[in-house]
Amino acid sequence: KIERAEADLALARARLAEAQRRYEILKDGPDPNQLALAEAHLDNAEAKLAAAQAALLKLELRAPFTGTVASNNLKVGEYVALGSPIIRLVDFSDWMLETTDLTELNIVRISNGSPAVVTCDALPDSQFPGRVSTINAIGENRQGDITYTVLVEIDSNDDRLLWNMTCSVSILAE
Repeated sequence: KIERAEADLALARARLAEAQRRYEILKDGPDPNQLALAEAHLDNAEAKLAAAQAALLKLELRAPFTGTVASNNLKVGEYVALGSPIIRLVDFSDWMLETTDLTELNIVRISNGSPAVVTCDALPDSQFPGRVSTINAIGENRQGDITYTVLVEIDSNDDRLLWNMTCSVSILAE
């Protein structure tokens, strides 16, 4: 029992000596070299985190406006060339109709804000009020006539309206 107690006492003294040695090392603060090394590791880790976050942002696709994805023809794993359209993003909250057949004889009698009525072939019993929002200042020669492109903003937001429907526009001349 005495030998065991002496062994325990020797172990306790060794532990005390180690604790005193550690205390002496730490009592004046951390080792400046170890602190500088730890700070360098921290700076490196923060730089790697920032680089990973930047790389992640480059993979995120952001639309320039709020809308609905109307078509997406991509397949998983497909490569896309830079600048190639990959989806069709549409905004169904505002409807614009483009007409390209107003001749130079008719265009002079309308202006931005002129009232219009739109009827669609698929919805013959419905009329949609609107107004001229843009008149292209440069006409195009179409089969011998000079015609102008006009955008008409439709005031109605009818769920039955779909893109590329055939419609007729009546613009009230001034």
